Amino acid sequence: MSCNCETISLMGDKQTVRMTFRRSEIIYHISNDAFIQRQAAKASVDVSDLCADGNIEHVERVMRLTMSAIVELMYSATKAELSELPPAADGGYELSGECDCECDCSDKAFMVVLHIADASATTMRYLYNLIKEVLIDSVLADWLSIVAPDLSTLWQSKAEAATEEISAAINRRMRVTRIKPHWL
Repeated sequence: MSCNCETISLMGDKQTVRMTFRRSEIIYHISNDAFIQRQAAKASVDVSDLCADGNIEHVERVMRLTMSAIVELMYSATKAELSELPPAADGGYELSGECDCECDCSDKAFMVVLHIADASATTMRYLYNLIKEVLIDSVLADWLSIVAPDLSTLWQSKAEAATEEISAAINRRMRVTRIKPHWL
């Protein structure tokens, strides 16, 4: 299975879904959107160098922060015990978030593991595309906040809208646990 596809496995009454996002694919989409933004702005703002070699560390940092925020947003489906993390050399736990799949990709990747009771392929594809959109929009919003603050709000609002859709999609898939009141 290729690195950016989701793998679904059954574990008890929940399904585990692993989503992997290739860094090069995200950067490609960021570059395309930056080019479109430059064309739309009639070259008044140059965002085409956003993914250039000197700026890639900044882009990766924003992507890591955004991915962490997305995983935290989906806490009810992504929570994991510390003991589930890979052990580090110093005896602690490693928090890389990078791809550990068994494919032969040499590209860095981000991974999200979901544990959902009622998962459908259509919802998982929708979540996958929403997460990718939030990554792209957040990087563009951050970069434009530096070079053209007035254009940043458009991309920030797109990222926020996609984030709300992620939250809604996850909440639709979580089972409600009802606790019987003590007086009944």
